[in-house]
Amino acid sequence: MSETLSDAIERDDLAQARRLLLAGSDPDAMVIDDYTPLGYCATTGRTEFVALLLEFGANPAYRDRQGRSAADYALARGHHGIVRMLTEAQRGTGARAGSSQVTQTDVGLLRSIWGAEIAQQVARHFRDDTGTQAPMPRATSIRPPQQQNESEPAQPSPPPRAPVKEIDLNALVGQKAAKAGIAQVIALARVNAERRTRGLPAHQVTLHAVFSGSPGTGKTTFARYYAQEIRKLGILSKGHLVEVSRQELVAEYAGQTAVKTGKVVESAKGGVLFIDEAYSLKHAKDDAFGQEAIDTMLKMMEDMREDLIVILAGYTDEMREFLHLNPGLKSRVPNHLFFEDFTQAELAAIFDDMCRKSGILVSPDNRQLAIAEIMKRRKGRYFGNAREVRNLFERALAQQSARLSMRDLKSLTQEELNTFVTADLTEDPEDYVAAPAGDKPVQDARRPMERLEALHGLAGVKRAIREIADYYSIRRLRGEGAASQDVGLHMVFTGNPGTGKTTVARLLGAIYRELEILPTGHLIEADRSALVGEYLGQTAIKTRERVEAALGGVLFVDEAYALSQDIRGGDSYGQEAINSLVKLMDDQRDSFAVVLAGYPAPMEGFLDTNPGLRSRVSRTLVFEDYTDEELAKIAHDFVAQNGYQLDENAAKKLPSVIAALRTAEGRNFGNARSVRGLLEGAYKAQASRLMRAGKPETLDKGELSRLAAEDLGDPSTPGSA
Repeated sequence: MSETLSDAIERDDLAQARRLLLAGSDPDAMVIDDYTPLGYCATTGRTEFVALLLEFGANPAYRDRQGRSAADYALARGHHGIVRMLTEAQRGTGARAGSSQVTQTDVGLLRSIWGAEIAQQVARHFRDDTGTQAPMPRATSIRPPQQQNESEPAQPSPPPRAPVKEIDLNALVGQKAAKAGIAQVIALARVNAERRTRGLPAHQVTLHAVFSGSPGTGKTTFARYYAQEIRKLGILSKGHLVEVSRQELVAEYAGQTAVKTGKVVESAKGGVLFIDEAYSLKHAKDDAFGQEAIDTMLKMMEDMREDLIVILAGYTDEMREFLHLNPGLKSRVPNHLFFEDFTQAELAAIFDDMCRKSGILVSPDNRQLAIAEIMKRRKGRYFGNAREVRNLFERALAQQSARLSMRDLKSLTQEELNTFVTADLTEDPEDYVAAPAGDKPVQDARRPMERLEALHGLAGVKRAIREIADYYSIRRLRGEGAASQDVGLHMVFTGNPGTGKTTVARLLGAIYRELEILPTGHLIEADRSALVGEYLGQTAIKTRERVEAALGGVLFVDEAYALSQDIRGGDSYGQEAINSLVKLMDDQRDSFAVVLAGYPAPMEGFLDTNPGLRSRVSRTLVFEDYTDEELAKIAHDFVAQNGYQLDENAAKKLPSVIAALRTAEGRNFGNARSVRGLLEGAYKAQASRLMRAGKPETLDKGELSRLAAEDLGDPSTPGSA
């Protein structure tokens, strides 16, 4: 006798229930005592079965002879997540069934069984229901649910999952070989599912897979597609995707890893477990914690082989070595998909798609420029493919916003708001400055070296960078490229806060770009948190990813000595970051520049933490504290950039206020940062002064933008502004 839908539900066999529904079983078939499958599952708290039945068209509005719906029963039993699912489903179909309101008889009956509070919840929940009685479906044979023990607390049900847009594999750009490979695996699964439906013995097929390739090639998207298609076939009971890395699987203490890994794998039961950078699970033969995670996972893969698919993803070479070190794992994962780097035409198509989805307009010339900018980064094995396209697109959005924000936004046309111009795709937002009169920004036409020379102070820094620029200019005239250079790109910047280290690093990248030493010259900032991981093995990955992002430009590591803050005390993670960075500084020495920045004394000690670090750095630039006069000039620049102006008395008072601030803050004085804070206080003081004077709406633009001496506060009490 063939199995029915009711049998599958009673056995809690979600996969079989899905197969029967796919084969045509009626989701609204009547069961004993007037329960439909939906009503039965709602009463007994079977959330996943409720979701499955709704997916296949079960009617959430049907009411039994007592006028109760599945939502009534779920609410009475405390399954509030199921109530939400059923209510949303009913709203989605526009279905309204039963009488126009819950009758007093119904409320009285509910009160006698479940109490006054729940009875009133039901009444309120369905007070506005209108419609007609749903047709009576035919009967089958599920037994009525057992009454819940009233002494047992009701277990809250999880909220329904939001609908996810299906992935169309054919709509994805490129990856012809990977598409063919995954189609073959799914075809095998589809045939097996059909054999099961017909009662034939299924082939013993392992659906675990390895996805290998460079970053940004679509491995995660393909994993989601895989889970989506397998779910449709009813092979897995849920078909959900769980994405993890080493951090979610490996613990910090002995004995904890097996428990941690077990919980993650258990959460993926019935679906697909996607482990990104799987090779990080075990870095070396003595990585006992990583091996514990692998051993636990192997056992559970075997125990759950009928209801779990594992996908291991990562770089090709690292995955090959990882599987070689773990033969037990290799034998259980027979399906290997390789993801190729995208071609230039495919990267262009990805860029076009991003523009189309965001409504961005790009001229043909600027489109070619964008593709050229992306291709400049295509150096070495760490090219980010689609990630590089997204990085450029998001950077262009940020730079477009910075450019447009200098104008009156309400005056912009729709086309101006939706168009990328050349500078959005190539220039830094700081290359734009506000026009002296008017609200249209103007592009700073000065060359990067000219902008460096225009900075206040920093005579020694300017001289050193000028020497480097001159050296490469002559070398280029001689026809010798950066590959033959013998002056390293990596530097150390030492100085107190607010002395311009980040600004100069950004200009240094632009100078390198102009001299064609580096292709993009962009700046990537990092600190200890961006480079050091939270568990063994993660640090090298985080450091490499930050370097990948900086390829073609400058990696600026602020307070670099924080990496070595406790090496003597056993800070192996910080040492791992330093060692990884030193290796990449050498391996990629022609592809990016590293600037290590911080206070002078700690930086000296930091350079001794790795024998090769000092030799990788070509020179050290010292950023002296600004004088009071230089800071006054910087303050004038800040004021102008923010649309204010100092009146004569305020301009005379400013140097003395800065001197008093330097004295008050002592060793904590932040140079330009402290001046910026001083001016922010002045802006607030000016606003308070104008409000106290009354009728601020009558003031002209000149008065609204003028900073008076009193706004700067008392020199003897800095911060009084």
